[in-house]
Amino acid sequence: MTRRRILLLLLPLVLLPVLAAAAPAGDTPPASPGLLAPPDRLAYPPLDFPVPRAERFELPNGIVVYFLEDREVPLVTVQAYLKGGSLLDPDGKEGLAELLATVMRTGGTHSRTGREVDERLEFLAADAEASAGLETISASLSVLKKDLEEGLALFSGMLREPAFEEERLVLARELKKEDLRRIADDPARFAFREFGRFQYRQGPWARLSSLASLDAVLRQDLVSHHRRLFTPRNLWIAVSGDLSREEAREALQRHFGSWTAADIPGTEAPQPVPGRRGIRLVSREISQSVLIVGHPAPSRSAPDYHAFQVLDFLLGGGGFSSRIFQEIRTDRGLAYSTGSFYRSRLKHGVFGAYAITRTDATLSVLAHLERILAESGRGAFKDQDLQAARESMLHRFIFSFQSPEQVVRQRLLVEFDRLPADFLESYRKNIRKVTTGDIEAAALRWLDASRASILVLGDPRGFGGRLDSFGEMMNAP
Repeated sequence: MTRRRILLLLLPLVLLPVLAAAAPAGDTPPASPGLLAPPDRLAYPPLDFPVPRAERFELPNGIVVYFLEDREVPLVTVQAYLKGGSLLDPDGKEGLAELLATVMRTGGTHSRTGREVDERLEFLAADAEASAGLETISASLSVLKKDLEEGLALFSGMLREPAFEEERLVLARELKKEDLRRIADDPARFAFREFGRFQYRQGPWARLSSLASLDAVLRQDLVSHHRRLFTPRNLWIAVSGDLSREEAREALQRHFGSWTAADIPGTEAPQPVPGRRGIRLVSREISQSVLIVGHPAPSRSAPDYHAFQVLDFLLGGGGFSSRIFQEIRTDRGLAYSTGSFYRSRLKHGVFGAYAITRTDATLSVLAHLERILAESGRGAFKDQDLQAARESMLHRFIFSFQSPEQVVRQRLLVEFDRLPADFLESYRKNIRKVTTGDIEAAALRWLDASRASILVLGDPRGFGGRLDSFGEMMNAP
């Protein structure tokens, strides 16, 4: 670096004291927001962010389409959603939905082999994916505008007429089995997987795929399951990018319009029933423990949904400033990682507070987690805590709409999840309305210690005490 550049870099450091000394007594030095103003004194105008809209229309056969035009780049994104994920897997064939989604994408169509589909997508620089969750099967396509016709032909063939090639099913099954084997080597991942099963304890929500259940899935199972779920009346499509509404409608009609509209299948699984308090130990000879304290939580349509969102943010979902992080990691240094999560579904939800700690601190950390949860219903959070949480959540909300595909997906999912039509518009208002009283009421209702499901993964020989002092020990479901 030259002397001149060094002097230029040092010049502000030299001038600032001079300017400060030259200022009249009692006056503030000349404004320089980036250098002189403390962060807590910075002032900004109120944030005005109208939630972006998307257009909605239906194809004659019942497919619901959400559309958003965006001419910034010559790219089109198509996202498809169907109701019916792994919750509908038959007993003994857990993993069927995941294999269906994978092989639907990789296993070819009635007119092209899997290899041919891969080669054409690569030639077009297009990307196509498919996946399955608990309640949803989804697929996506990203393609250049000039290649939209061929891209949609490949995508519609994948959704409408998958071939489910046997060799691709064998490959997908073996990859999934290998992934299951590897989970046991990752303590945190294994603990969270087992927590889901222990939290629900019985019914379809508690089932997990296994090596045996994956081996039981045959090609005909994929064909039958696809025939049952994949119908226009069970399909929602989001389109965004470099095309007009009419272009989108015409293109979708060409590739999906001839699809026969069968009846909507039954896609809802029985809802879980909260169980009594219980503790499950997953014994592992390792030098750390993973702890998860789970509770039932409100659904997305529940009256206290927004209050519980704020409560989760204050407890552990808010990161470094959250109560769990501050007390367990920052103040006491008892955890490598700690926090909370809240998974809200259509008719129920799950909350969990977690920590990864050294073995000899296991019981101490568990006691602190339960204490913090109990205190949240007894005035633990003040107005200033609530104000900071609300502002942070409202600012984060904006980042749900960073791209056209995010916007159109958010709009589609409101209808897909049967939420109120103004759910997105009213979200910020509902968050602002949350009071400390609302938070305490939500904590008292949902964080009842008598219904906690506590999972601990670790070596009990190093706990320094008895885990059953926290409640009844339960075996795996």
